[in-house]
Amino acid sequence: MARNPQYPLLETFYDEGHRGKILEERTQALKPLRPRTHSPLAWDERCANYIRRAGFLPLARIITHEEGIAMMDNAALTALVDRWRPETHSFHLNAGEMTVTLEDVAMILGLPIDGKAVTGNIAPNGWKDRVETLVGQRPPDVPEGTKDRRTTGVSAGWLAEHFGHPPPPGAAKDMVERYARAWLWHMLAGFLFPYGSGNTVSWMWLDAISEDWELLRDYSWGLATLAWLYRQLCEACRRTADNSNLGGCALLLQIWMWERIPVARPNRGPSDVSF
Repeated sequence: MARNPQYPLLETFYDEGHRGKILEERTQALKPLRPRTHSPLAWDERCANYIRRAGFLPLARIITHEEGIAMMDNAALTALVDRWRPETHSFHLNAGEMTVTLEDVAMILGLPIDGKAVTGNIAPNGWKDRVETLVGQRPPDVPEGTKDRRTTGVSAGWLAEHFGHPPPPGAAKDMVERYARAWLWHMLAGFLFPYGSGNTVSWMWLDAISEDWELLRDYSWGLATLAWLYRQLCEACRRTADNSNLGGCALLLQIWMWERIPVARPNRGPSDVSF
């Protein structure tokens, strides 16, 4: 790769197709990116104990607050993406470089940044069986002779169809626990680790959420969230189609932006969130 003559740490390779370069040269009119942020499934207080045991209750309280998740500022987030450099994993601004850190993740989302690396089985074989075992519902099989266009997981619509409403009053404990597993799956795949395309809730998180609740606390979810956001920013800064999306935890990026670059950020009121 060739070094940039003006900025030795940058690679000219990444300028090819980079949104910032296109804007500088005015070769194409670019539209704002759309963050892939899914609203959580309906919250049921009976799930609180399970989510607390897994270590996610502080985050659950934030995203299920009665006022809902803050509306995404697509234009402002896109302006950041346009200044992202994959070589340094930082935003290159006129005032210097800035980036989201592990401390930011811990303070904003309340996720642990110490612990085991988030890894798991990425073999797709039998993933529909695993879904059925875990949440009690089996994703639909495609008709014979038809190509399966959704091989990486279920649609957010399918999950909302089966788990969009909490279990009925007096439901058995195992039914409530299955709902809690589905809620956590949707939160991980649709909120912390969404892809930049489609509305798929990935099967890659099935192994993680099938562990004992207490074991989930041992993982560094904050580190995984930040790494995933970095990866999605590296991809998004070179997306130029009119319908391009931004993956990763957009709420993390937006709150970080409001804190670090407090231009036109909304007023903050006192919080009554309890854990």
